[in-house]
Amino acid sequence: MIAAGIAFAVAAGAAALLVRFKARLPFIDHPNQRSSHDVPKPRSGGIAVAAALAATCFWWGGSARAVAAVAGGFFLLGLLDDYRSTPEAVRLGVQTVLAYGAVRLGGLRLAPVGLPGMPESLPMDAGLTVFWIVGFVNVFNFMDGIDGFALGKAVLGGLAVAWLGGPAYLTAAAAAAAGLLVFNFPPAKIFMGDSGSYLLGFLLAAGCARRGPGIPLIACVMPLGSFLFDASITLARRIRAGETWYKAHRSHFYQRAATLSGGHRAVTLCDYALTLMGAAFGWLYMAQASALLRWTTAAAWAALHLAVALGVHWAEKRRQRAA
Repeated sequence: MIAAGIAFAVAAGAAALLVRFKARLPFIDHPNQRSSHDVPKPRSGGIAVAAALAATCFWWGGSARAVAAVAGGFFLLGLLDDYRSTPEAVRLGVQTVLAYGAVRLGGLRLAPVGLPGMPESLPMDAGLTVFWIVGFVNVFNFMDGIDGFALGKAVLGGLAVAWLGGPAYLTAAAAAAAGLLVFNFPPAKIFMGDSGSYLLGFLLAAGCARRGPGIPLIACVMPLGSFLFDASITLARRIRAGETWYKAHRSHFYQRAATLSGGHRAVTLCDYALTLMGAAFGWLYMAQASALLRWTTAAAWAALHLAVALGVHWAEKRRQRAA
């Protein structure tokens, strides 16, 4: 609790300074055709989160400090990208090296996944864990497109994963994200930028891969489900359409929902609710003793997110017919 309080205070204080002196820093997000904002705003919020987590590293013990060191690497990579965009291949390569370091030094593993019928151990577990970390870091970055959206996931998702059996440092990460969220909730005064999204995305991914003994991976992933389903379905659709899948765009379900609603706040709050529901699904999944009930819980969780995606699609079709 002390670490969380310090993280919140440092992040909020640093964010206030970054907003006040935004003109003196070279991290300004200018609107373009893919943006969801119409006036230039600072994208230096990741600095506030990093400062808050650095202030709490004293409470991080053992291999968690290795995770913190790798998190610093992700932050610096994102900060460089905020200052001067790096080529996709270079960015992906550095992320892979950092993720491998986290797996080797931080003891991160995906197994056991926890789905009935799956083995306790996974072949090539280390490689799959690297893939999970790099994949989720980029998913989290893709989903940071409207005010308060991704930071809210970091706050509620981080707390949920910690509650379900993830590492305690997620509480400090959630508190740091909450401190920045004070200035990022719609209408945002500052964005966290790639530095913040890489940092927080990595910590969430690492938290899922560093669970307590016997905690199934699927339960910890459930609070993050809205991001995973949105990104996965959108990626599959873009690849099928022959689009350049790794280029920035505005066709995620949350972006389309924001266009339909005419603002960010309603969509952001809906995702907060989905995150809390995901936490409840995770708890319910672990509470089931039979394979049938576990599969039923997992299917209901997946159906919820598919229903949200279909709801956005149908709402767009209705608007198009009415136009």
